[in-house]
Amino acid sequence: MAQVNNSEILQGIRNAAKLQLGKDITPNQLAPAVHASIEVNPQIVKPGIIAGNGFVNQTSVTVYTTPIDQDFYLTSACIAFIKDASATSLSCYFTATINGATVAFLRCPGITLTAQSGQNSMVFPHPVKIDRGTNIGVNSSTNVANISCYGAITGFLDETSKA
Repeated sequence: MAQVNNSEILQGIRNAAKLQLGKDITPNQLAPAVHASIEVNPQIVKPGIIAGNGFVNQTSVTVYTTPIDQDFYLTSACIAFIKDASATSLSCYFTATINGATVAFLRCPGITLTAQSGQNSMVFPHPVKIDRGTNIGVNSSTNVANISCYGAITGFLDETSKA
């Protein structure tokens, strides 16, 4: 069995399980087939940021603005569009600022002069840290003719990074 020796982890287990030092025994061993199920540090992650926005006959819209005093991590995104046959070449996509650079991602391409709809989505296997105080936006390479784009994201704030 693996022995847990980290005092912060043991204190977290006591706090999460509401154990009393003089009365209860703090579990400090993990059997090979046993997996921890107590959330030891609930203050680290505040899940549930869900945001979406769209536009008709424009080229961009802000979906979410990250806080200036806290780290935001993107966990998933989805994008969709519909256009008529008079629309020129089209690509709908997200933009976000990562490590100081604007990055385009999750493109949803269209075909010139063709009535069309499309969608694309992704769950990021590792959350992506977006720069503080920046916008996550949905963009279109054209606003000629009739086009509608919509994007939605999920993510979380790192509660330990508050400045």
